[in-house]
Amino acid sequence: MAQKLLVLDLDGTLLTDDKTVTRANLLAIEEAVRAGHKVMIASGRPLSSARRCAKQYLPQVPDSLLIAMNGGILYDLDRDKVLVRKTMDVSLVQKLFDLADEYGEYIQTYSDEKVLTRRVREQLYQYVHLTGIPYECREEFPEGIENPTKVLLSNLENHDALVRFKEEGDRLMEGKCLSFFSTPEYLEYVPLDSSKGHAMLAACELLGIKKEDTIAIGNEENDVSMIEMAGLGVAMCNSNQDILKKADCITKSDNNHDGIAQIIHEFVI
Repeated sequence: MAQKLLVLDLDGTLLTDDKTVTRANLLAIEEAVRAGHKVMIASGRPLSSARRCAKQYLPQVPDSLLIAMNGGILYDLDRDKVLVRKTMDVSLVQKLFDLADEYGEYIQTYSDEKVLTRRVREQLYQYVHLTGIPYECREEFPEGIENPTKVLLSNLENHDALVRFKEEGDRLMEGKCLSFFSTPEYLEYVPLDSSKGHAMLAACELLGIKKEDTIAIGNEENDVSMIEMAGLGVAMCNSNQDILKKADCITKSDNNHDGIAQIIHEFVI
């Protein structure tokens, strides 16, 4: 069998709802790696958080790569080195921050190691608890920061408010960046050429693995690019209907019940 590249989203896919990994999934991943296949995380999380999960849950083998920031970063875990970085001009980020202030929405951007925001809100504490990364709060942000890889708006209670923001934000950012919901609570803006799918193809080139030998598994809108570009695109059964329609196959069990293990045993080993 040809060497496969298995690309896994984190939240809602590899991780359970309580942010752990089931024993069956861990054992299946280890078995796939022992058989000579590659397993890679592709997350919307910041680099420091995605890197910690990769080192905690995946076998540490040569040529281990990681996708963070929804494809904005392709990272070499062995050499502790960013291989590809896609960024947004800080002037665009400034416009999104100002628009968020107009709409009364919480907004944040990132360095590799921190969340950067203007105001401390409940959404910030929830995000920091989820990802385990520190934050920095300054009224002048995003002024003075390097071009970031993404911007995130969060509203934990009112998805429709984010939909309204997206309508105006998309008009403002037309032809300049992409937007999508990574969860109903999170609206993200990223560079035009940034996606998990494009980062997956870049990883294939570096690893010498054919596109048709890739398997991508995810559950949210930010996973669609890799699900559509992979040799086999898999949606978790806990995905919404739009994601399920775009996948080649659907797991029989959800992220809390060994969905990853099922796909590995059926298609990888």
